[in-house]
Parts: sequence; C-alpha cells; structure tokens
Amino acid sequence: MTESNQLPNKVAATKSGGNNVMGLEFNSNKVFFDYSGLIPFFIFALIFILVPTISVVFFAFKGNFGEWTLENLRVALREEYLSSLIGSLRLGFFSAITGAFFGFLLHTQFQFQEEKNFKELFRQQVEFLQIPVAFL
Repeated sequence: MTESNQLPNKVAATKSGGNNVMGLEFNSNKVFFDYSGLIPFFIFALIFILVPTISVVFFAFKGNFGEWTLENLRVALREEYLSSLIGSLRLGFFSAITGAFFGFLLHTQFQFQEEKNFKELFRQQVEFLQIPVAFL
C-alpha cells in the first residue's frame, strides 16, 4: 500500500475520533459502553469467586499455628476425601459439557433463524427440550 492510499484512512479515523483497524471503524467509547454491563458481573466474580478461591489455596498450606505445612494436603488426599473430590470433579465436568451442548443448540437456533423474535425462539427451544415453562 502506498503512502497516498493510507492517508484517507488516517484522516477518516482522526475525524471520527476512533481508530481504523483493517478497514473497520473502532471507537473505544462505544466498545466500553457496549460492555459496561459486564462490570457488576466482574465485581461479583472477584468478590465471591476469586477472593475465596485464593484464600482457600493460601490457607491450605498453613498449619494451625500459622506455620507452612503440607499436612492439610495429606489429610485432604486420603481415600475417603479423594473419592468425594473425584466424584465432584466428574459431576462438574459433565454439567459443563451438558450446558455447553444445550448452549450450542440454542446458539445454532438463533444463528439460522434470525428473522424470528427472541420469545418465539425461546418457546421453540423449550418445546424441543420438553421443559414446561409456565410464564410463556
């Protein structure tokens, strides 16, 4: 690309206040506004998921008197606790796979039938999965 071909794109990006990336207009204010609804979710995840997880991992290596130890891990990996841990991990894995599968079905339904409204598509999915929903 020559210098003269690049100049109109730079001028267009400067006039609109955004960046021109690969021929597409990118406005950082619009992107922030579009995703600003996720801020409460990230705050919730930070407070109720990330902080407790870090706390559990940190205190797993602390003893009763504050010393560093591996005794807690030795106790947690006994057979009676280990079988429960493996069962929980299996349940979590299959729950995630099941949710991803039905999410994929819902996604493909939306993708191939964009002309219908959301309520009608949701109703079709509910009827397909045989889930009774009273509020529809």
